[in-house]
Amino acid sequence: MKRALGLFTALTILIFTFAPPARASDAAVYVEGVRSACRAVLKDGVSYIPLRDFCRERGINVGWDKKTRSAVVMGENTVAVFKDKSSVLFIFEQGINVKYPCFIEKGAFYVLARSLGVIFDKSVAWDGSRRAVCFGGAAGANGAGTGETRDDLYWLSRIISAESAGEPMEGKIAVGNVVLNRVKSPDFPDTVYGVIFDDNYGTQFTPAALGTVYVEPTAESVDAARRCLAGENVAETCLYFFNPKISTAQKWIVENRVFCKSIGDHDFYY
Repeated sequence: MKRALGLFTALTILIFTFAPPARASDAAVYVEGVRSACRAVLKDGVSYIPLRDFCRERGINVGWDKKTRSAVVMGENTVAVFKDKSSVLFIFEQGINVKYPCFIEKGAFYVLARSLGVIFDKSVAWDGSRRAVCFGGAAGANGAGTGETRDDLYWLSRIISAESAGEPMEGKIAVGNVVLNRVKSPDFPDTVYGVIFDDNYGTQFTPAALGTVYVEPTAESVDAARRCLAGENVAETCLYFFNPKISTAQKWIVENRVFCKSIGDHDFYY
């Protein structure tokens, strides 16, 4: 720890202006149920947090290395480095790809919300009913006690219905599990909506491209979505699925991912 901290003794304390006034793309931030003074910025369904404001509320210093354009968080048990325009987070010199790069906007240095969850060891969830990024125990703060929000239920039930209308309940839940597993993964957007419409590597879900995701979901699909949001899981940590009988574009998954199981007409992969 002393060696790691010694690497940054020459750093000046990061001086950024306060985050700009609220905009249509802004969102509230809650930490274990308490509303933060800082606000998140939403871009393409991904939430970012002003690093200095968030850390200042935690009583943690942030340093700035002008030469490398890097912000350094020096916590009691963590040394983390965020580099401007980089999607790699360094924790004690170990690189972690968090997919979405940091950026500076109007004097504030923004980092992916989920990367803060990693370094502060807190869960991160999107609460659509309050339009808020929630850290820690606030994930289910809408009163349902299950982590369900109206936005999540709306979109999850629709993608389940569009992708697996003819599948058994287990298959429907498995499809929902894949979506939620992606929300938790640093390799995908951090909201259900963001995952469904993610096109960073091409269309991820065909119904999003065809428009069938907007069709009213079946009652069974709504039930499956509720069960997924309540924590029911039959697909373990799988991030991919496809129907081998009708799909001709999933060669990459078969060759690069690990097969988990088949449920109904779908094959699921880690």
